[in-house]
Amino acid sequence: MLRSLITTLCIAGTASAVTYSTDAIVTAPAPTQAFIYREATPGNLVLDNSAPVTTALLGTAGAAGGNVELFATGDQDPLYISPENGQPFSAIPLATLSGTANSAPFTITSLNGAAWFTTTGGGGYSLDYGTNNLANQWFTAFISTALLPKLNPLLVATVNNSRQGLFEAFRDQGGFTELSDPNISHLYEDSGQFNIGLAGFLDQSPRLRTTFPTFAAFIPDGIQWSEVILVNGVPKYSFTATPSGVALNDQFGSFNGTYVVTAPAIPVPEPGSAAMILLAGVALLPRRR
Repeated sequence: MLRSLITTLCIAGTASAVTYSTDAIVTAPAPTQAFIYREATPGNLVLDNSAPVTTALLGTAGAAGGNVELFATGDQDPLYISPENGQPFSAIPLATLSGTANSAPFTITSLNGAAWFTTTGGGGYSLDYGTNNLANQWFTAFISTALLPKLNPLLVATVNNSRQGLFEAFRDQGGFTELSDPNISHLYEDSGQFNIGLAGFLDQSPRLRTTFPTFAAFIPDGIQWSEVILVNGVPKYSFTATPSGVALNDQFGSFNGTYVVTAPAIPVPEPGSAAMILLAGVALLPRRR
């Protein structure tokens, strides 16, 4: 059976055989909608769109040798700030990273307004707080998991009472657009799961202070959240980062943190194996006299 390249790594002190993808490709609506970063010198990333996609994904959580950015210019273009239905962000074509790892297929995409604001179970496109859509699901998880545990207990009640206003401020300042251009720093299959690294910041607090100036003086350092990806259609994100071992030489020191998410990796049977499974099923059917 043909398999992807198998690399043995020592992760957290435990030897684990993992399988990286050798056929990953990026499909984007325009060349500017996907960037590739590689480690040019130890610890230092550079933008290099000529670098192989597969090489950029060969890292681990603590040693991210590069990353692949989807929907790369989304947070740089003011056209995409507005989440309103009918504005560019609401329906921008998604950038896609696809391939296989250990015979398991993956399709990882960026997000657009439709992914964030379409109401689950029908109901259309809604920017409202409290709607059953991904934007509200993420925001609720962010408040509960990333923000409240870091705050002074005296401020918790104030934040809880201000959730709607905080959601609307985050939405209207392009917060969801900024979450929608994920940088994927590693991807491998291990024991039936995809292990995926999302490159980001170890500390998102400066961005949060800018978004919520009323609470800026009370926001501590060390608040973390990742960008968001859809893995085979399922949203994935994290609120816990580890040092990535690399950074981009820009004013922000970008990509100094890795957020790890996982997803089921279901191999596709080879044609011969699929036929044998089908024959076995037929043999088990009740026989008619």
